[in-house]
Amino acid sequence: MAQAGVHRGGCCRLLFLLVTALLLRRSCVVGQQSQSKKIYIVYLGERRHDDADVVTGSHHDMLASVLGSKEVALESIVYSYRHSFSGFAARLTEAQASTIRGN
Repeated sequence: MAQAGVHRGGCCRLLFLLVTALLLRRSCVVGQQSQSKKIYIVYLGERRHDDADVVTGSHHDMLASVLGSKEVALESIVYSYRHSFSGFAARLTEAQASTIRGN
């Protein structure tokens, strides 16, 4: 009988560890969802320069000022609108988009 009790205790500990691991994993996923990135389109109005590369450079600079580095900005930007108007599409968190929006 003593052996059966030890076995049940081992199973209970294993079940406890399994449930704890699943709960921790779930809390990590929930935490990631709050920081998930979506694609936002940032409209900056009329193009202010005829050179499309200068316009794109200004988009990278603006995004780098919010994201902290030029490298992160270059990874985040999806498309640069630089011919008819000025703007860009970028992968951002809601907080980053809000910062750009000025809220």
